[in-house]
Amino acid sequence: MNYNRLNTKKEYLKVISYLNKLEVVCNFENHSEFLRFLQIYMRSLTRLGICHAREYLDDYSNFEQASTQIAKLELIKKQLVNTKIHHQSLGIVAMQDDLTIIIAFLDKLLEIIQFNINLANLQSNNDRRAGLQVNRSHLESFDNLENC
Repeated sequence: MNYNRLNTKKEYLKVISYLNKLEVVCNFENHSEFLRFLQIYMRSLTRLGICHAREYLDDYSNFEQASTQIAKLELIKKQLVNTKIHHQSLGIVAMQDDLTIIIAFLDKLLEIIQFNINLANLQSNNDRRAGLQVNRSHLESFDNLENC
């Protein structure tokens, strides 16, 4: 996910729609790859013209703290929910589905950060092992996303 270029809003929405369907199995909030993932996907909100999230995400110095992540994601979510409500009141339907997907994505990120099993505990548990698994169908899905 960290290596997807996210060149278009359509590509961004396809990727996060896919992520929204995945089950949360552990909390990654202190894992460096998750922090990088947050930076890439949150900056893309601004870069792709979806919303102005940069003001919440300019300072990553203490973004490792779950409380900071939650606070910033909640602020972005509030902004998007207000935008969606405003669009509905004006009868603008063009962005409604996109905003619904993005709000669900923010909810998924909050769920990951607040999940009660973290990656370190999952890896240290003798009964369960966390690791990288390559699933052919997932690779094909990501390849298809690049061809959008």
